[in-house]
Amino acid sequence: MTSLATIAAALLVAATPQKGKAKKKVAPAAARQAVPDGEKAAAGMKLERKPGKPRPTLGGQQPSPGNPLPLRPRPLRPLDQAGTVRNVILRRAYLDAGTRDGLAVGQVLQLRRKGEAAGTCTIEAVSERNAVCAGGGVRSGDTFPVNPAAAGARPADLPPRPSAEEQARRLQAIGQVGFALVDFKSTRVVEIPDRLRRVDLGFTHVSFLGSDRAADHQEQVYAVARGVPLWRGSRLDLDLTAIYRRDAADPERFEPGKKALVLVREASLSWAEPAATWRFAAGRVLPWYIPGGATFDGVQAGWRPSREAELGLFGGAVPDLMTTAPGVDRATGGAYWHAERQVGGHNLLRTDGRVAWVKLPASKSRIEAEASFRAWLLRHLDVAGQVRFGMGDYTSPNKLDAARIDVGWVQPQVWSVYGGFRYDDTRVPDLAAPALYAGRTRHASGAFSFDRLGWLQLRATGGHAEDPVSKEKRSWVGPEVWMPRALGRWGGAGAGYSEQIGKSSGRSAWVQADLAPGTRFRMLTRASWFMDERPSPLQADHGVGLMAAATADLTPWLRFRLSAMGRYAIPPSEAAPSAWGSLVSAGIEGRY
Repeated sequence: MTSLATIAAALLVAATPQKGKAKKKVAPAAARQAVPDGEKAAAGMKLERKPGKPRPTLGGQQPSPGNPLPLRPRPLRPLDQAGTVRNVILRRAYLDAGTRDGLAVGQVLQLRRKGEAAGTCTIEAVSERNAVCAGGGVRSGDTFPVNPAAAGARPADLPPRPSAEEQARRLQAIGQVGFALVDFKSTRVVEIPDRLRRVDLGFTHVSFLGSDRAADHQEQVYAVARGVPLWRGSRLDLDLTAIYRRDAADPERFEPGKKALVLVREASLSWAEPAATWRFAAGRVLPWYIPGGATFDGVQAGWRPSREAELGLFGGAVPDLMTTAPGVDRATGGAYWHAERQVGGHNLLRTDGRVAWVKLPASKSRIEAEASFRAWLLRHLDVAGQVRFGMGDYTSPNKLDAARIDVGWVQPQVWSVYGGFRYDDTRVPDLAAPALYAGRTRHASGAFSFDRLGWLQLRATGGHAEDPVSKEKRSWVGPEVWMPRALGRWGGAGAGYSEQIGKSSGRSAWVQADLAPGTRFRMLTRASWFMDERPSPLQADHGVGLMAAATADLTPWLRFRLSAMGRYAIPPSEAAPSAWGSLVSAGIEGRY
């Protein structure tokens, strides 16, 4: 109590102004720093700066964007002095000494206050220059002996800092040294799942409008689940859509008298972890690693002798291609393979294939062998191909049903070129989407893009197609221009033109804008013009097409979609009526 009264009296006297008395001289900074805070208070020294007096700046400097204040290093206590208690909070004392002073966890310190013993405290945590100890009666300013020799020899002094001229010389020397790029090579194998695991739920309303028909409205609800964990390592894959039409529907997909339809594209349970040796799926299976394979109601099982290869069997009934209803008039079964291999540091080779028996309607059947391959070579070259042979019913000449080849070379941000060829001579009827001419086409296409300018991309596309049955030919060619930053931060715009020669000759042009004003909203708009030639004396058909599609992310898992498209015929005379048709769709989807 006496010491507290003495300290309070000293503070009161120091804070009372006295007339005619000279100001007390302030001790030098070094002397003030050497006196602990507790002894200053006991001696009556004032601890706070007088109000109203501006705080002095470091070296007389004022901070500014071009002239920041230099860092003032925190003064370190010399190794040969006693340690000090800097602060006390809830019976824990914070010290200015650490392992460099010989302190360790569990050590008991003998505290002293004004040269007399003041109790002890036990160290609970310690770092290189600070420590925390617990004990009763500890006060800020208490001291304790340290033993720097216990922590090892005193570290050697650092060499003097190089001059500014020397640092500039070293920086220039480093800048003149060239460094060759080194390819990153990792021994870690990262496997990508065959399909991204997620769950999508959505609702969509579609309206079909036209000048020659009444409006038709349709609602649909869909659910897609990929790799949802269920029971003992099994996963659910589901893809279904429920459709309801308010008015009479076409009889091809809807039974007479019904307005609702449920499409089940996939519904299977699988044990198919990427790192597993065995893979299995049962139900309505959407097959993996089976080129040209249809969805079937059955099973698929595979064996993986390594991470880069798989062999397996599959089989089941093929559902109806239009309604996805179960059926027995179509079936398939056989074997498949998959292999991929990395060659060197920049080349990757991959191949998939199947050999299968296929049952077709009307008691028809055939054997099919199909293989696909793809190669990524030299960082720039991409080669892909696929071929299918068949024998039995609906046999094609030389048993070659179809083949394709695609080759592309990409020089990033400079230029790219692409070329492809399709050969299709299949004789199997296409019940899902019958063509006006029964397949059997020879189709070649190509494209070139120049991207060196960055703000402007120039492209050219073209192709040629021929039907070997009707001997009709058709070719097309045209330029495209795209400016990714034509609308600034809002997005880009582009335009293109195409000239068609031969059967169904004509020309078309389009202009497009891709708007993305923010991270949650995106909109794509496109306007097109078409002109189709007709035999004389008929005049050419002219029309315009408009399309707009927008998406808005309402939340990280909820998205709203809106799209509209339509085509409008331009009559050759004002007296002729104009025909038009459009489709409007709005929906909302959630992804989990």
